[in-house]
Amino acid sequence: MRYRSILSRIKQDGKVDKQSLAESTGTSVAMIEVLLEELMRLGYLESDALAGCTGICSGCSSGCTGAVKGLPDNFWTITARGEALISSKS
Repeated sequence: MRYRSILSRIKQDGKVDKQSLAESTGTSVAMIEVLLEELMRLGYLESDALAGCTGICSGCSSGCTGAVKGLPDNFWTITARGEALISSKS
């Protein structure tokens, strides 16, 4: 299931861009964008926008070093429901 593989990759790597997700799942960036939206709609994933970032590190989960330029538009947080999907056997 692609949902599980995307969530697992985000969990494993912490920070991952859409291109890397596409390459690791054997699909296109456009499809990854659709799948990420679907994962958010289903409640498996939440988007963490960097709109409030001042560029001064305050210990957020983004892992940036204050060099905001060039960061991806969004980071994602796996919800409890997403964690359950990763852990499920089926």
